[in-house]
Amino acid sequence: MLTCAFIYIAPGLDPLKQNAVIPSEDVPMYVVGCSNYEQAETVAAALARKGCQCIDLCPGFGVEGVARIKRAAGPAVKVGVVRYDTVPAFGNRSGDEMF
Repeated sequence: MLTCAFIYIAPGLDPLKQNAVIPSEDVPMYVVGCSNYEQAETVAAALARKGCQCIDLCPGFGVEGVARIKRAAGPAVKVGVVRYDTVPAFGNRSGDEMF
């Protein structure tokens, strides 16, 4: 079984409120919203401890944010990212400029 996660980021999100688990016998998926990189690092580390093997990040994570999540999750977790040059929801800025 492969356990995956998707972390998205935007101001005002709370990982204790914006979270869900999409159950599956083959690929259960955790979905968690965070309001900043620090929260996302905490979430990524917790997901890794739960046995999550891969984490996808929303385009709000800039290059620095992706690196921070990779460090927090550890070497056993694959980290991928949806990428836009700039993020429409953030006024066409990168998360690196915001968080």
